[in-house]
Amino acid sequence: MSITRAEDFRSVRRLLVNPKEQCPDPDLIVNNQLAVERLMLNQANGQSAAWSVNTVSVTSVVDTAEYTITPNSGSTFGKTLFVYRDLGNNVLLPVASTDFLSELHNQKYEFWIAPIEAGEVPVYSGEKVAFYRDGNTIKMRIFPIPEEERTYVVKYASGMMDWTTFAWTDVPSFPEFADYRQALQASLTLDACQWEGNSQEENRIFRGELRNSLERRIVMFGAEWIPFIRNPQRDVPVGEIGYWWE
Repeated sequence: MSITRAEDFRSVRRLLVNPKEQCPDPDLIVNNQLAVERLMLNQANGQSAAWSVNTVSVTSVVDTAEYTITPNSGSTFGKTLFVYRDLGNNVLLPVASTDFLSELHNQKYEFWIAPIEAGEVPVYSGEKVAFYRDGNTIKMRIFPIPEEERTYVVKYASGMMDWTTFAWTDVPSFPEFADYRQALQASLTLDACQWEGNSQEENRIFRGELRNSLERRIVMFGAEWIPFIRNPQRDVPVGEIGYWWE
């Protein structure tokens, strides 16, 4: 069973040895929960692997080069992973991504040949797309300027978490790293902790002891985190067996 945000909250208080109810304030714990979730998601999306994938479609308009990307409800746009056109018959035609600034004044074609099953005329495509941010708006530019209507499918990694969608029953990303996530959340909250019956000096000493304990947990449980997001497991292809005399 996956660990929910409500269980994360309880685990953070448990790791902090159940401090006073308002020291830390529950709102601080929740804020630190979301901060660590965002950190881990951003670290994962900073790698080449596609960890948090959403899809949006953009339909071109004749003689219109730039389009606003509107992410799906409940997600925000982080970065582009892949763009293609669905030609039907289970045929996908990749669309090359390019750098927005250089392509504006130095456009170069990169042709893709569509499989014959697609029935495309002509069978090649030289279009490219580039993405850029205009404030909080994501824009896509198509090179060259479209001469016909086409639908582009954009696969993108999630961006900023939407606080308004927070639910205690949500299961954060990477449930297998719940222990690492909770240790980070507790560590961020530690400085605000006080315990019943302790003086200020006793609280300070106890925070130091807990900090050492949490750091050990972070090192232990986090040892596999970066290798995990950098090296997603892939199937090993079966090699071709040569002739018996080779």
